Amino acid sequence: MIRLIALLFVLFAPVAGATAKPAPSRIASGTVGSDEILLELLQRPEDRRRLVAVSLFSEDTRYSLLGPIPKSIPGRVGNNLEALLALKPDAAILASYSRLDLATQLRAAGVEVLIQDQFHSIADIQQNILEIGRFTGSEKAAEALVTNLKTTLADLSRSFEGCPEAKRPRIMLYSDSGTFPGRNTSFDSAARAAGLINLVAELGLTSWAPLSEEAIAGLKPDWIVMSGDASKAQRLLEKLRGNKMWAQMPAVQKQHILAVPEALISTVSHHIAELAKTLHRAYSCGS
Repeated sequence: MIRLIALLFVLFAPVAGATAKPAPSRIASGTVGSDEILLELLQRPEDRRRLVAVSLFSEDTRYSLLGPIPKSIPGRVGNNLEALLALKPDAAILASYSRLDLATQLRAAGVEVLIQDQFHSIADIQQNILEIGRFTGSEKAAEALVTNLKTTLADLSRSFEGCPEAKRPRIMLYSDSGTFPGRNTSFDSAARAAGLINLVAELGLTSWAPLSEEAIAGLKPDWIVMSGDASKAQRLLEKLRGNKMWAQMPAVQKQHILAVPEALISTVSHHIAELAKTLHRAYSCGS
């Protein structure tokens, strides 16, 4: 019996004595989404000093909701690998659409790299937050952020839970490019969370899909969502009134143009809850 106990001690002692992997101390963020998430998770000054670089677009209001970046974060993740490595990061967060060679070069330099590749829904964003939390040793903060996101969306859902889909407003996102967000997009996910029906998704289209003028002419949105401010929305309304195809739409006739900040339209961070709340302004339960 004594020999058996001794053997068990030897077998399990390494497990009992194992230590958790230390959290990275010098983190580089290569996407606006991870910029926004990390600056939310790393709130304490001592934690924020762990962030040595953010993306090149972190202060571009067309893409980012951050505003001025703290001076304690000196670097930017872009095309200059040497400048980034000079900051001596030990961890980096990239996306599948980042430069293909960047992850390879960083790993060759001994930097641990996390690549995120799912940004199509609120569920994807929640998983990305938790993944970044685990990667950076900020699990509790990430879990709290996801819980807050879920609570906000649950509050929204209670406002339309008794309204059948047939009575909910139909919306579409205006696009000059001729491509519109359908199913499997963060915009569609936010619209559904706001109690709205995305007309392009109703057509069965996925991702950002092209629409012909004939297809657009057949749509009857109750609201048109556009990226920009109120003055830009007014200019768009005047433009659409002058176009026979758009002028017949209920949204144009009722002047239902919903302006949403450009960076909020494209957000892939916890700010997706703010997008859903903004879209919810168009909600009503019709007859």
